[in-house]
Amino acid sequence: MLTDEIKILVLDDETDLAEAIGMFLSDLPNAMVVQAGRPSEAFAAMNQYNIDIAIVDIRLPEMSGLEVLNNIKETHPETEVIMISAHGDMDVVVECMRKGAFDYFSKPFMLKELQSAVERTRKYVELKKRLASAEKKLEFIHENLDPRFHRKLTGKSKSIIEIKNWIEKITEFENQPVFITGETGTGKEVVASQIHARSKRAKQPFLALNCTAVPEQLFESEMFGYKKGAFSGAEHDKAGWFELADKGTLFLDEIGDMPLPMQSKLLRVIEEKSVWKLGATSAIAVDVRIVAATNRPVTDMIAKGTFREDLYYRLNLFELKIPPLRERPEDIPLLIDEFVKEYSGSLRKKIHHIDKKVYEVLTGYSFPGNIRQLRNLIERAVIICNSGTLNLTHFKQALPGNSSPAQTDQLPERVTLNLDKNEAQLITEALKRSKGNKSKAAAMLGITPQSLLRRLDKFNLE
Repeated sequence: MLTDEIKILVLDDETDLAEAIGMFLSDLPNAMVVQAGRPSEAFAAMNQYNIDIAIVDIRLPEMSGLEVLNNIKETHPETEVIMISAHGDMDVVVECMRKGAFDYFSKPFMLKELQSAVERTRKYVELKKRLASAEKKLEFIHENLDPRFHRKLTGKSKSIIEIKNWIEKITEFENQPVFITGETGTGKEVVASQIHARSKRAKQPFLALNCTAVPEQLFESEMFGYKKGAFSGAEHDKAGWFELADKGTLFLDEIGDMPLPMQSKLLRVIEEKSVWKLGATSAIAVDVRIVAATNRPVTDMIAKGTFREDLYYRLNLFELKIPPLRERPEDIPLLIDEFVKEYSGSLRKKIHHIDKKVYEVLTGYSFPGNIRQLRNLIERAVIICNSGTLNLTHFKQALPGNSSPAQTDQLPERVTLNLDKNEAQLITEALKRSKGNKSKAAAMLGITPQSLLRRLDKFNLE
């Protein structure tokens, strides 16, 4: 059902024909017709009425119809143009269509034929309007509800400002891979999501795959997908991560844990921009920006032969190194404010004030679990808090070495300046409090279970 008013311009220096066309098209439902005998009059009408469809004669005073067509497409690209001419020269027809005309008629023609062409064009114009409206709504939803736009890299330290500047530079380009390094919990996925959300790929998928979480035997089918019947149990086609992320961004977290055979296949995908599904007879083209991340020293992995050097150099066109929280203590107060605000809202707590000792104590803490650990501490404190002020009592027993509020007040001094020793003590304490439950211990430390297992192996802990 056509309900929107359609605005039609008829440009022809043959006054009788222009009036006849105008009168005939005025009978269309919700149609407004404007007539012009000269291009200058037509351009004024274009600006005044926001014309949807322009019917333009080829031979005109002042300039040719082709020149008018060019002008309309440059200044009012949303307007569709129907060309008419007394000369049915095929070269002229081809030139009109090449320059963007929607349709073409040779004189003489039946007004009914022109009406049908206008109605077809009208449907196309209204469809474009609906699509534009839908895109605006999606853009609003995307920018206001998509959590990627609200996840930000918080901080005022020199290192964080530098990373923010690099993100702005990187997002000027759509396809180049990015390699992010940093300890667990420093915000590598936040950086990856910001790279995606600020790029031209923002409206396309952003998929995050933790390479540590995928069993080695399932890696290829998860990454590239498979065809029905490719193996026992493959009862239907399945799209892999690359296919699902097409036109968007694929974040490969903990890429250092990717099996070597898969590293070789990943390199081929990057170079060929296509993937082979298991059981497929042809490749599928994919357009994916890869952002990879690891918390392990890449040079050590290359030296040990667990990570391909050629893949590393292919991925690190842009390399961002995120420093641990202990190296940027000036960012901790800002993060505290951000997390308190976030959890006060989501948990419906009315916290109006944060005791200055909270800032002093947490700023002096080493945070081996980095931002993730700080976030967990704040969430727990907000849950416990039943007043409008967050103070040190709400962090009771939350930090290793604390058993009472009195001890909490003495926390500004680090337990030790030896990072490995401090980390091992924290892991031991977390395992003790969780009664040996590694999943719970990992949650207390603000790290993944896989990261905890690697640290247990590193420090020879049970």
